[in-house]
Amino acid sequence: MRNTNTDLIDELTDDDIKILIKSDDLGNLLEPIKRNTKHYAKYKAMLGNMDKKSILVEKFLPKVVFELYKKKDFNYYKYLNDLACKKKYVFKSMIEEVFGNNFKITEVEKFTLNDYSIVFKHILKDKNSKLDFDLLYLQMKLFNITIADNLKNAIEMEWNRLSILQETKKEVAVTLAMEFEQKQEEVLEQFKREKDVLKNRINILTTQCKELQEELHKKENIIISLNKQNDLDQTKISLLEDNIQIKENEKGLLNKKILDKQEKLEQLEQVLKKKTEDFYNDINKLWKQENEQLVRDGKNLENEISIYRTQIEQLDSEIKTREEKIIEWDKYVNTYVEHLEQKLLEKKLESILFHQSMINDKDKLSEKYIPDVYDEVFVIEGSIDKELEPCKDYYDYVQIVETNLSNAGEKMGIGLVSDIFNAAINTGLSPLICGFNARRIALALTAARYGEKSEIIAIPVGFNKTKALLEQIEQAQTHSVIIEDAFGTLNEKMLLPILRCSIDKVLIFTAENNVCLQYVPRYFYNYMQLISIDRQENINININVDIYAKANHLFKSIQYTGIENGHKLARYIFGDISLDNAYVMRRGNLFTELEQAYMENSEEDVLKKYFIAEAKWLLSEEEKERINNIIDNNTERFSNKLVELLRR
Repeated sequence: MRNTNTDLIDELTDDDIKILIKSDDLGNLLEPIKRNTKHYAKYKAMLGNMDKKSILVEKFLPKVVFELYKKKDFNYYKYLNDLACKKKYVFKSMIEEVFGNNFKITEVEKFTLNDYSIVFKHILKDKNSKLDFDLLYLQMKLFNITIADNLKNAIEMEWNRLSILQETKKEVAVTLAMEFEQKQEEVLEQFKREKDVLKNRINILTTQCKELQEELHKKENIIISLNKQNDLDQTKISLLEDNIQIKENEKGLLNKKILDKQEKLEQLEQVLKKKTEDFYNDINKLWKQENEQLVRDGKNLENEISIYRTQIEQLDSEIKTREEKIIEWDKYVNTYVEHLEQKLLEKKLESILFHQSMINDKDKLSEKYIPDVYDEVFVIEGSIDKELEPCKDYYDYVQIVETNLSNAGEKMGIGLVSDIFNAAINTGLSPLICGFNARRIALALTAARYGEKSEIIAIPVGFNKTKALLEQIEQAQTHSVIIEDAFGTLNEKMLLPILRCSIDKVLIFTAENNVCLQYVPRYFYNYMQLISIDRQENINININVDIYAKANHLFKSIQYTGIENGHKLARYIFGDISLDNAYVMRRGNLFTELEQAYMENSEEDVLKKYFIAEAKWLLSEEEKERINNIIDNNTERFSNKLVELLRR
């Protein structure tokens, strides 16, 4: 193990280390393995797809990290030491935040239960706060602070008490608010009922009063008319006067009750008015706060829009510059194409004249002999190791092929190139590897799958002998054949008969860069799968030999019905694009192969690999934008990361 300062972690026990590992995020613990997959190849197989949310990672990663710590692995020993330093600093920062920056951390050892209660109250200010006491004691141990077991029990009980108290306060506040609203509704409803009763009572009394007044008026008329009969009617008059007095007394009592009810009504109206004003004040205050926040958000959006507009102007300027360069390049290509046939004819004529002069000098051939300088292709013979043992399983193959690709300088991401390569072969498509060092990458792939060094056929400029090329392919010693320089020389159509026919060889085409494919017709891709390599590192010149393995038996092709998920995905993604039906069907086969269980590709992984390898180089800007619109309209199914891949 390399020398490093690990004084802090050296003082910890195994239980302390397990607590430290448990407290860290799984994604952070995965980083050393992701940065050096070859070194940790043994553990990588245990962890599956290296996703921190996967069950394998949650189950095995803490054990793997502890095992590497026990083995004093440099990366994880240093990582855990740094993590301990970080936890130590977090504890110190928290104490200083509570008691001030001048507080000495060593004073924590003298803390009473009241001091711990102050710290806990500070922690509980966060609504989602949790406290791991094992981690807390470990952080204190990093400062050489120890506390008695009885104090530990006391502070844990204090934490539980404060947590329960805070939760109880929240519940009581919610309950009081609900009771207040319910009581307010009941008071208003009761007030309304009493008001209606009083109104009805007033109406009845008013009617009765009018009736009594009318009756009194009649009696007075009778008294006037019967005044002469005063003696006889006096008793009746007295009785009537008594009745009137009783009614007036009742009326007075009723008026007093009405006044009392009106006074209570006014008091209730004042209470209701006050509560209404308080409610509207609270609502108005909340509205002002939200409005101020919206105004701030609006200003932030305006600033972002201004930045994006500046970026758009810069990109428009860059696009205009590149379009001008493309126009200049098209002019150059047109000029080159116009003079290419003439140059080829001149070159051929010079060669013919040279050979004719040689023939005349030696007098060995007839005058009709005209040799063709383009009759032959350049061949590098391959070889097969027949004594190789087959790969045990798919994971054995993955380790070999990724090692080969890494030695070849390929940096496209684990599984991208090999998955597309194998899926293309399984569906009957010929891989077209495009980019610098394409031959080396092709050899790395065939060595891992077929256990052979593929035969290489390089096609010279102007070669157009389809039959001769087919014979050379059939004579190859190896099952896989790499064909170089077939694109970019304006004789690509010579390959179509070979692509259409059925031969017992796997053809892998290579091209130096995407410029070579600029004028290749789109229908060629009904027979080929583009694998564009645009991210590489320096080739490891010290490792020139690939690892050979027999793994072809691991790749079993599928009988396609057209209703597989891969075909549905292809029809959905290409639904708004006028693509050849054969192309959509073949890519549906490709997607279906990529979704096989042993490759461990999700639907999004399939599209990501297809976009990077082929789509962003082959499709037009309009076609890519239509695919992006489909993805944007289905955010539940696809992530925005796919859109960014096509816009690069």
